[in-house]
Amino acid sequence: MTTVVSLVNDDADAAEQRRKALADRMAEPEVADALLSLLDHADLLAVLVEGLDGLLQRGDDLSNTLVDALTELRATVEADDSPFAAVDLTEIGRTLRTAMELAADVTPALGTLKDSGVFSPDTVGAVGRLGGALASADVAYRAGRTPTTMRGVLGGLRDKQVRAGLGYLVGVAKALGASSSQPPPGLNSDAGRSHSPQASEGVR
Repeated sequence: MTTVVSLVNDDADAAEQRRKALADRMAEPEVADALLSLLDHADLLAVLVEGLDGLLQRGDDLSNTLVDALTELRATVEADDSPFAAVDLTEIGRTLRTAMELAADVTPALGTLKDSGVFSPDTVGAVGRLGGALASADVAYRAGRTPTTMRGVLGGLRDKQVRAGLGYLVGVAKALGASSSQPPPGLNSDAGRSHSPQASEGVR
């Protein structure tokens, strides 16, 4: 009998401790605010719970409907009179996989190009001007308006635009040399300093 009474008292003490712990938690401002917010939106919660319950109950019906729709779509695509009948879906899938693999391979290279400044507005503009000059020169060459003899080439040096173009090329060569980490074999800094002023004067 004493053991039974002791167990009952222990259960009562445990229940009292749980009630006290619950009361302490509800007395916290954050918990009280959360409970008040839930009570303020009780109608919305009820609607959400009811909708979720209905969705779970109709889960099988929704799955079957989706499967039926996909089956019908596939039958439509594969039908002989379908506008997609001539489309090779397998080949398209293979092409897409190849394109994705290629994109994965070139992505690091594209990142390197971007960091190098190749896509900067100044660089793109310079490449565009060079491309336009090449196109114009090709048209002139095909029309026979370019010199074909040494005398004609030397005579072209008297043209102001030709001299400007050669000066541009010298500037490109100078910038390219400056961007190189090491000078070419046989070229030292002293020789470069001794010839640079004369070369610059000759271009002018």
